[in-house]
Amino acid sequence: MDQIDRACVAMAAYLMRMVVRQDPCAVVQQGDPVGGPAVSAFLDVQFLFQDHLDLVTGVHGDTCLAKAPDDLPAHFQSGRYNAWFDDLFLAYVGMADWAGHIPFTRMPFVAEKAMHPSLKGLADLGFLDPIKGRLRWTDKAGPLLHRAALWSADFESHQDLADHAREVEAQTYAQTLRHETRQLARADAGAAFWPIFHDLRGRDGCGVPDKRVVERVIQIARGETSPPN
Repeated sequence: MDQIDRACVAMAAYLMRMVVRQDPCAVVQQGDPVGGPAVSAFLDVQFLFQDHLDLVTGVHGDTCLAKAPDDLPAHFQSGRYNAWFDDLFLAYVGMADWAGHIPFTRMPFVAEKAMHPSLKGLADLGFLDPIKGRLRWTDKAGPLLHRAALWSADFESHQDLADHAREVEAQTYAQTLRHETRQLARADAGAAFWPIFHDLRGRDGCGVPDKRVVERVIQIARGETSPPN
């Protein structure tokens, strides 16, 4: 098998584990809107497996039944499905993003063990750089991550941009904390959450505050000057 074949096998194996273990209807019942990211991720995989990769052997309710992972190397050998690599990659990152299994930051990250086979396959293709035990997405992945709406056309990570915006908001608000609120945050982080939350909510132009902004304000008040990695 060549590198593309191996990457396809690893991505397909991950997607199979996800569509068999998860039930889209259960996700909807937990509050995800019909047609939302969870349902879309599952349907994308089912459509790809059934119509292009010849992997679906049946459907039980809303769960896609597919070939066993042990059958995959033979199924993908000789570049038989290489033309669908981009679609498989997009389904893979869409599912991994929804499940929170992979960050799509431009910064180096530590991957959870279950993701190692698929990420190694992508690293072998140059989509990721290994850096001192971590991985970092490369520009080679940029066009596809842009198509997946995870990066901008300039290959900026939407996750990084959102993290930066939250950090700016938290730093700005932390500078205006009342003395008693700052003291409360230093004494009891949990007790400070709701006073800061409601204070932020009452400010002009602020709707429901982002929980992560509130938590970061508390960290700043407690002397933690850098956001956690």
